[in-house]
Amino acid sequence: MGAFLMIPLRQMRASPALTAVLALGMLVAAVLLASAPIYSRSMADLGLTYTIRTELEGNATSEVLFPNVELQTDRGIALRTAIERRITERIGWFRADQTRSVQMGKFWLAKPGEPQRPGQPLGEPQALQRYEEKVRVVSGRFPAPGDGRFLEVAMSVRAAQAANLRLDDSFILHEEFDNCDRPLAADDSLPPPFPCEVITSVSFTISGKVVGI
Repeated sequence: MGAFLMIPLRQMRASPALTAVLALGMLVAAVLLASAPIYSRSMADLGLTYTIRTELEGNATSEVLFPNVELQTDRGIALRTAIERRITERIGWFRADQTRSVQMGKFWLAKPGEPQRPGQPLGEPQALQRYEEKVRVVSGRFPAPGDGRFLEVAMSVRAAQAANLRLDDSFILHEEFDNCDRPLAADDSLPPPFPCEVITSVSFTISGKVVGI
């Protein structure tokens, strides 16, 4: 084994140029091996960037839904904080803007004292950050924050017409529950009566006022 090793050593001493080429080759190989993970990571990032830009072209909006959580409880605040931190970690590098919105459920909408009836419109209150920059008030003003028991709302012209509401009109959003297990309606109309004796019922009501169109 020693005799075989002495042959390349004598050749290297006899030819410095060959030794330099060999050393250069080893150096290049080491650099390539060391840069392979960096190259792979860079190509992956470029591929992800290209995919995102291509897939989101013309619809550059990503949406994170946070359903059925009471946002002002300790649990809700902790979850919201964790999700916002994860959004920043994962997609913060290509995020141009971020907007928060809050959307309540759908409730029957009526004027005070008006009984529940078939075909009654549904109200779905929503709040959106900086929406004042996107819409124009033609009558009244923008809503102001309340205590949660009374809502000030702004409605589009078409929504106000559909709900038969005008500026400064008051309304209620209500929902009623009882012990009868009624079948779900195919649309947003009232379900048909169910042959059941109502023993217990609960009603939920939010008062509101139209302050802007």
